[in-house]
Amino acid sequence: MSTTALPVAVEMADRQLADDVVRWVESTLGWQVVADSAALPARLRLVDVASVQDGAAREGAVLIARSLDGADVRHAIDSGVRDVVRWPEEAERLAGLRPSAVVRPAAEVVGVAGAAGGVGTSTVAVAAAAVSAWSGVPTWLVTDGAGRRLCGVDGSAFEEVESLPGLRIGGDLHDAIGRSGVGERVVVDLGVDPRGHVLVARPDASLLAAVRDGSASVVVTVGTGGLHPHEVARAVAGRRHVPLDHSVRVARAGLRGRLPGALPGRLVADLGSGLRAGLRWTDVAGGDGRGR
Repeated sequence: MSTTALPVAVEMADRQLADDVVRWVESTLGWQVVADSAALPARLRLVDVASVQDGAAREGAVLIARSLDGADVRHAIDSGVRDVVRWPEEAERLAGLRPSAVVRPAAEVVGVAGAAGGVGTSTVAVAAAAVSAWSGVPTWLVTDGAGRRLCGVDGSAFEEVESLPGLRIGGDLHDAIGRSGVGERVVVDLGVDPRGHVLVARPDASLLAAVRDGSASVVVTVGTGGLHPHEVARAVAGRRHVPLDHSVRVARAGLRGRLPGALPGRLVADLGSGLRAGLRWTDVAGGDGRGR
């Protein structure tokens, strides 16, 4: 059974079925459920009967349903659905989809998502990519123009970071996956998105909503907010929590385009510890993940 990361979109009106499918494909197959954005386009779409009937299902999607009658199947095929999977009896068939229909990246893909705008998602994505590269894993950071400016990088083509060997920064996921190989890592700055492996939020109401709707393994809270620490602890229970102080130094370095080289060692160490525990990251070259 494949456990290689694959960006997939789960577009279902049946929320219980969607939650069951999301948990299974992420925990069993290692796939990454995304919101099909320009930053991280889905390579596969999983839909339900209601989506097909409403005309929301796109051609080439895979229909997943707990029960199906002949009319449902015929309508699904006429709508362009290319496969039908009965849930949960046939769940394992998802891993065996035709290679021509699914691109399976060799590198590990990790999405960093924000609960709201301005919470520091791009900064955390940069820091996560820096932690990965510092620990000896060749790393590709996919981010938008704002994220690239944090690192003093112009344009969308991938560029190597002079102060951090092993880190390349650009803006095209498919390009990153195409160039990366086994043992490498692709960190994707998703911006505001309900799903991702790493969730970035302030400790406020937006955190509660994002945790409820998402499935991140690591939750990074930045600065202070309206929630008491006990409320934050209850909200993130069962996930790795990394609290980071708001850093004026990081903000100033970002304005000058000096990240990731100017990231504080404590921030890098705290984030690195959380990523290793929450995402089971391992060091390739024996690095300790601290800034140099």
